[in-house]
Amino acid sequence: MLAEIDKLTSVRQLGLPGGLFTDASEKLVAAWRARAMRSHPSGLRESPREVWLTLLAALCWMRQSEIADALVDLLIELVHKINTKAERKVECELRRHVRRHFITRGNLRPDRGSGRRG
Repeated sequence: MLAEIDKLTSVRQLGLPGGLFTDASEKLVAAWRARAMRSHPSGLRESPREVWLTLLAALCWMRQSEIADALVDLLIELVHKINTKAERKVECELRRHVRRHFITRGNLRPDRGSGRRG
């Protein structure tokens, strides 16, 4: 989780504007990203400045979204694990409390029921 937070922090430090690609379709931004990923750094540098900045911005923009989604998934998983562990602990404590109650009462035994006849 900390590694993903570090990645997100690094991408956010680029300072890309919030609405950078609001006027572009998702398909177009994905195509720009794919083009940036296929390109060698030297090939990008040979492109006009506006082109390589757009391609790199699309790459970082989409990556930022993916990292944020991954963090949300990790957080949900962590909360689920904590919840499961807490449920187990509560159930264990409840069982222990019930056993202690049965044994200290003397007239109730946890393995045989109440011992009374109805």
